[in-house]
Amino acid sequence: MRLPDKDLPQRYLCFVHNASWTTKLWPEAHWQQLIQRAEQAGYHALLPCGNAEEQQRAQRLAEKHSNAIALPKLPLSEIGGILNNAAGAVCCDTGLCHIADMLDIPSASFYGPTSQQLVGTVSVNQRHYIASTKDFPCAPCYGKRCRLDGKDKPMSACMESFRPEDVWNTLTTLIANRSNC
Repeated sequence: MRLPDKDLPQRYLCFVHNASWTTKLWPEAHWQQLIQRAEQAGYHALLPCGNAEEQQRAQRLAEKHSNAIALPKLPLSEIGGILNNAAGAVCCDTGLCHIADMLDIPSASFYGPTSQQLVGTVSVNQRHYIASTKDFPCAPCYGKRCRLDGKDKPMSACMESFRPEDVWNTLTTLIANRSNC
C-alpha cells in the first residue's frame, strides 16, 4: 500500500459510494447529508472511484461541498493507502469495504440486497446496516433490480431506508471507541 502523489487532507473519512449493482448503492441525497455532517465535524470526505460512472457520481457528490474530494481513478494499492490513513469509512457492499475491514478502519457498511452473514465484514470496528426482514421480507434478495411491491426499480428500497443521521452516529461512535485489538 502506498499513498498517491496527491496532497491529502490531514483529517478525512473515506466514503465508498460505489458498488457493482445499482441495488447496492446508497442514494446520493443520503451521501450528501453524510458529507455535510462530516464537514460540520471538521472532516474532509474522500470519494474513490473505479470507473467513469463512479467518477461522475463522486464529482456530483463533491461539487456541493468544499470538504469533499472526488478522487481520480487510482490503483488499488493507493486506495488501500488512503483507507489506511482514514479516520473512518462508510461503504456500500463492495470490495473496498473488505479492504477497510482488513485494515481495521472504523466503518459502517450497507447490506440491503445482500447478506452480511455471507459477505459481511468481520473486524470489531465494523458495523453493518442490514435490511430489516420485517420491513423488507424480500431481504436479502440478491436482486440487481428492486421488485418490492411489484415495482421494478434500479435502486433498492431497503438501501434507501438506512438513515444518514444513524450512519453518522454509528461512524462517529466507532471512531471514538476505536479498538486496536
